Amino acid sequence: MCNKVFLVVSFFLFSLSLPAQDFMSVYSTDQIDFLMDAAELPDGHFMYVGYSNGLSQASTDMLLVKTDAYGEMLWARSLDDGMNQTLQKISAATEESVIVAGQTTPEGPGVLPDGFIAEVSNDGEIIWQRTLGGDQDDKIRSVSVLPEGGFLVSLLSNSFSPNNDYDMVVAHLSPTGDLNWGRSYGSDGYDVPLKAIRHSNGDIFVWGHQDTDESAAYDAVLLRLDSNGNLIDQVSFGLPENELAWDMIEAPNGDLLLSGDTNGGAFGMNDTFVIRVTPQLEAIWSRQFGAASNEHGIHLSHIENDSFVMGGATASFGNGGLDLMMLHFNFDGNIKQVQAYGGEIKEVGHGMTRTSDDGILMVGETRSFGEGFYSGIAVKIDTDGVNPCSTEIGEVFSSDDIIFNTGSAGIGVRAEELESSMPAFLVSSQVQLNEEQLCSQAPPGAETVHDDMTEAVENRHDRLRLVPNPSAGQVTALVKAAQEIHSELVVFNLSGQEVYSKMIPATRGNHSVRLPELATGIYLARLSTGKEVETRKLIIE
Repeated sequence: MCNKVFLVVSFFLFSLSLPAQDFMSVYSTDQIDFLMDAAELPDGHFMYVGYSNGLSQASTDMLLVKTDAYGEMLWARSLDDGMNQTLQKISAATEESVIVAGQTTPEGPGVLPDGFIAEVSNDGEIIWQRTLGGDQDDKIRSVSVLPEGGFLVSLLSNSFSPNNDYDMVVAHLSPTGDLNWGRSYGSDGYDVPLKAIRHSNGDIFVWGHQDTDESAAYDAVLLRLDSNGNLIDQVSFGLPENELAWDMIEAPNGDLLLSGDTNGGAFGMNDTFVIRVTPQLEAIWSRQFGAASNEHGIHLSHIENDSFVMGGATASFGNGGLDLMMLHFNFDGNIKQVQAYGGEIKEVGHGMTRTSDDGILMVGETRSFGEGFYSGIAVKIDTDGVNPCSTEIGEVFSSDDIIFNTGSAGIGVRAEELESSMPAFLVSSQVQLNEEQLCSQAPPGAETVHDDMTEAVENRHDRLRLVPNPSAGQVTALVKAAQEIHSELVVFNLSGQEVYSKMIPATRGNHSVRLPELATGIYLARLSTGKEVETRKLIIE
């Protein structure tokens, strides 16, 4: 275990049947890059979504990143058409595709953002895409893939409110993104949906928060709908301060677990809470978790039996500022362990997913590592929270019962049709981000190469890789520095003329160098580190 995450542990797991691979990786341009959510693909690879303003000069772009099972990037692409765009959510849709969702701003003065949803192949190609919204501001906050096909979407919408405020919107989409029905739910104040799921009993539950004339501040609120979106019941949870909703999952016995934040905390400036309720909206227990500073419980996941995990951020423990947090608790709300992961400045987890090797993958933002002001970070750990670069903080959080006031907040229901259209987005040419592999480990005996792994994985012991090779134009050189001395990368044509050179910093780790566009032909790329020289042939078609 190491308290800093600047070191590189260069051991790699090649067989998906062997024990789990843990890693901590950063993906960045020289600007601002956020990872917001992650999904595991059937082949064991991962796909992340987020946004970046380092990929084009004029806008914030939707970002897709695909990595292998060890956190090493295979490719990164933007959906770049010059407009401000973000991707917030991703889920596996089929064996060959994922569903991604976020927000896009159409072209033209005074035009406000719409929700954006698309099915994307595992190779990054758009299969279909839709916008959801009206003539005002609309944001997709969650997407659930339904077992029979189709999707349940929640939106924060200003387009369908008679009071010119924001309401909760739930939309049911077909497997190709066509609108089956849409409903809006609003009070006399500001209503924010964070999650909508369909329960195993067929009901729909919406978890969010609202600020009404009756509430002293934001209160968390849970709606129960029938399968067509008609309101059945609702309950709110509130203390005198703000209670903000984050995540909701269905437990194996059918109860619901709800996570959120409160700044009326008993232990620190901001605490996180979990509430367990029945499908009939009867509260069984509520727990507040916190320490001296701020804690945020952003994501929930069921691990096994009566074990659950909450991911988010903590300022009370770790290496400094905010760090990624993972909190284990049982079905009675009792803490089992808490851990933090991060550097000296700031890490926040925005997305979390269970993996097929019984691990947990958290993605988010970092200011401690990377090339830009913010960089995307991915941390892969096992369900016990073990990571070679983790900072263990033990069972030092406090927990106690919190009595939440419950009651109706007067939310009405209005049926509205949502507008659906096809925006003119195209997947841009492949974009390669700078990548730094911070920490990776594998168990002894991981020596055989899995047949399905890519060339990039097969060559991972090489200190110099050229991706892609052959190439139709843009090439990225991936350099693995095993010594803390300067290296030099030089590219020659077959006449022996030097066409490019760059000094690689004396920093142990992985470095990404984007080569200039080269004319068609064959080149030699040479990496010199002290007395060691490594040469690769590069083909430009």
